[in-house]
Amino acid sequence: MNINEINLINFRNYKNTIVKPSSFNILYGNNAQGKSNLIEAIYYLGNGVSFRTNQNKELIKWDSDYLRVEANCQNENGLFNLKSVLNNSEKRILIDDIKIKKLSDLFSYISVCIFEPDDLALIKGNPSKRRNFIDRDLVTIYPLYYDLLKKFNNVNYQRNTLLKYVKRDKHLLCQVEDWTDIYKKLAYKIVTKRIDFLTKLKPYMSHYLKKITQGKENIDIIYEISQIGEINVDLNTYLEKLDSLKSEEIEKGNSIFGPHRDDFNVYINGYNVKKYGSQGQQRTVALCLKLSYLEIANQEIGEYPILLLDDVMSELDLERRIVLTDTIKDNIQTFITTTDLDMIKGLVKKSTILKIEDGNVVNISS
Repeated sequence: MNINEINLINFRNYKNTIVKPSSFNILYGNNAQGKSNLIEAIYYLGNGVSFRTNQNKELIKWDSDYLRVEANCQNENGLFNLKSVLNNSEKRILIDDIKIKKLSDLFSYISVCIFEPDDLALIKGNPSKRRNFIDRDLVTIYPLYYDLLKKFNNVNYQRNTLLKYVKRDKHLLCQVEDWTDIYKKLAYKIVTKRIDFLTKLKPYMSHYLKKITQGKENIDIIYEISQIGEINVDLNTYLEKLDSLKSEEIEKGNSIFGPHRDDFNVYINGYNVKKYGSQGQQRTVALCLKLSYLEIANQEIGEYPILLLDDVMSELDLERRIVLTDTIKDNIQTFITTTDLDMIKGLVKKSTILKIEDGNVVNISS
């Protein structure tokens, strides 16, 4: 999976810039010049959203009223053109000049994975960060999972709205039960997909952890279902638990059980890394999670996602940088931002070096 050429028009500090990347691309320059903006544009093109803001208008260059990001891409099925156009009234995503009907259509063509400094706090962060990690990665592997999530979120919203008022109006109870029937099935599908994903991650995580620690540490990863705990449950047990909480949910006026409240825990040599691991171990686990995702993606969709590494090298020690750079294979198109080429000198010889200054991109490869 590759981007052969990308054109940024009025995206952040880019007026009209064309970049022709290679397999390995180092985005080099001082801070606040546009390195992360280019990474963001690639991510935005491949995911339909930004990883830095949920306010689309922030992406549009300050002196313009629209943006366009367009790329000539290639996946295992051949060449295609991908275009995202945003103005103050609408956003359009087009594949070969045909507007997509839903975002999951985009994920059937392109997969873009990002590793950024915030990801290093994945383990010690709040549960929503870990849920987002699973869901974001699952969407790129199984595009229809996006539709499942969207449907669940809509049902959860409707159900919560009814739960908020049913205590005062018992006539709404029948509607709550109708929405709960739909909620149960969707929730269980999400949970089983997540558990399956983590199960597939585990052997790869074990491989990378042993590589970093010279085989001294063993790893386990366990999904934690809200109100039940760390256990794989069958459908009947799951539904029974949801039914048992009906009175409490009516009393509290919202859904207290479901995938939107779940979590997962990682253990090294039997202890919980989130609670007892050092910062180095927590960062190691975050790195292992990301690298393992790349392998699962290749296993499931037959090719590696495009990999974006935004300012993470400076956050990793030498040992972990070496593991990361050694893992980047020739068939993974990679974009790395850095202010210091010496920090990634092992990659410089085989990379295209793009110097970025004030929104201008110049190829300075020797």
